[in-house]
Amino acid sequence: MKLDGRICVITGGASGIGLEIAKTFAAAGGRVAIADIDLDAAKKAANSLGDGHMGVDMDVTDPDAVQRGIDKVIKDCGRLDVLVSNAGIQIVKRVEEFSYQEWRKVVSIHLDGAFLTSKAVLPQMYKQRSGTILYMGSVHSQEASALKAPYVSAKHALMGLARTIAKEGGEKGVRTNVISNRPETSASPKRRSSTG
Repeated sequence: MKLDGRICVITGGASGIGLEIAKTFAAAGGRVAIADIDLDAAKKAANSLGDGHMGVDMDVTDPDAVQRGIDKVIKDCGRLDVLVSNAGIQIVKRVEEFSYQEWRKVVSIHLDGAFLTSKAVLPQMYKQRSGTILYMGSVHSQEASALKAPYVSAKHALMGLARTIAKEGGEKGVRTNVISNRPETSASPKRRSSTG
C-alpha cells in the first residue's frame, strides 16, 4: 500500500486498533490526523509517528466537535483523502439488563460517529472528486452474538450506511468499505466492500 502524502483521519486513533492503523498509514507515506476524545493522547500518538502528523480533539458523538475537527484538518492540510471511522466501545450485558443510556452510548459512538464524520468529510471529498471512507466493522456486521445487542445492531447498520454512501458518492469519486471478519470464523479477516 502506498499513500503518497494522502491526508488520513482516523477516529479513536490514539490507542488500540486505531493507533495500529495510524502506524500502518504513516509507514505507507500517509499524513495522519489522529482524532480522539483525549486530545493529549491524540497529540502524543501523532508525535510518535514522526513529523507531519497531527492530533485532533474530537468527540464523535458531538456534531459540532466533529465538524470543528474535520475543518481543522482541511484547513491545515488543504484536502482530506481517507476517513477511518474506528472509534468504538463495548458493553456486555443481556438485552433486558441494558439501560437505555448504555444502549445509546454504544450505538452513538459506533453508528452516529460514523454518520457525523462521514457527513463532515463528504463535501471536501466531493469537491476533490475523490476520497475513501473506511468503517471499522466486525464479524458482528454479518452475524449476532449474545450479550452485545447495541454493538451488533450498530455494526449491522454500518453496512447500510456504507452502501448508501457508495451509491450517492460513487459518481463523485468517493468509495466506501466496511472492514470486517468472515462470519464463518473471526480468525479470518476479510474486507467487505460496499461497492463490489
